[in-house]
Amino acid sequence: MPSCGFPEGRTDIRRYKKEWTEFIKSGGEILAGTLSDMHIRFSPQGDAAIASYLLHLKTREASQKVIDEVYQETDVWFKGTGGGLENRSRALFAARPRTNSVGKESEPGSA
Repeated sequence: MPSCGFPEGRTDIRRYKKEWTEFIKSGGEILAGTLSDMHIRFSPQGDAAIASYLLHLKTREASQKVIDEVYQETDVWFKGTGGGLENRSRALFAARPRTNSVGKESEPGSA
């Protein structure tokens, strides 16, 4: 089963989906999500692919606090028995610090 790595530690997809479901049910919401800097590499045999990219994610917690972060992500895909690609692994790395207008690091979660 695919797994995810976060600054807080590893988790599996089942737990990851459960946490997001609870976040949404509690009143949290995704305000925006965009991908950039996508890089895809294929194996010479064409039976595997690795995609790395930045995920720009802006959410609002139930408390109305807005979180604006950029995550470095990597997905690994392998050709399945039916011939299609299957996602076997996802690595989510720590949010990159944003900088403010004077070039200084902003607090995590601040715009």
